[in-house]
Amino acid sequence: MQTIAEWLKQEGMEKGLVKGRKEGREEGREELLWKQITKKFPQIPSRYFEKLKALTIDQLDTLGLDLIDMRSEEELKRHLPM
Repeated sequence: MQTIAEWLKQEGMEKGLVKGRKEGREEGREELLWKQITKKFPQIPSRYFEKLKALTIDQLDTLGLDLIDMRSEEELKRHLPM
């Protein structure tokens, strides 16, 4: 039988793990998307990576899907405004 302190500690650890996994997935998504962007647009300035990291998950997903059809860096820059 757990004490209240042990239960709270375990609950906190579980929440920390969930948060860590979520942050890891977000970082992985950003890194993969940046690799795809630089492959498609090799001349894109690296300063846009900081803009990419500021996007929400939904914005990253939208950008990832839209990237498939993009033909120019100007289209990309609409998703990553300076």
